[in-house]
Amino acid sequence: MDSRQDENQTSSKEDDSEIVRAPLFQKYYATTVRGGLTDQDFRFEFINEQITDGKKWQYISDCLLIMSPRCAKTMSIILADALRLYEREHGAIRLPGPEEIRKKGYSVGPPSQAIEKKKK
Repeated sequence: MDSRQDENQTSSKEDDSEIVRAPLFQKYYATTVRGGLTDQDFRFEFINEQITDGKKWQYISDCLLIMSPRCAKTMSIILADALRLYEREHGAIRLPGPEEIRKKGYSVGPPSQAIEKKKK
């Protein structure tokens, strides 16, 4: 996007379309994501803050993204392409293994259930 372009608009080179941002459009920065598949859609909590009282952790969700299966599939393709490019330029992103990630609540199921599992 051209830095001089109106901040409320973005253009897509692929199909010459334009995205116009709603008046209440907001940006969120996330360091953690929790959630997955429900019986009808995909739901992900995006989290940036984690606080503790010394006994337990609380995760502060900034937003919940609900996607249709078609949108989730499209996003997975876009993310996979972006991650390949990022890692080619910056090196591998290190994560724990899939089983460790699933144990922490990043699993299939409604986000609220994933967080509830963590509390128990």
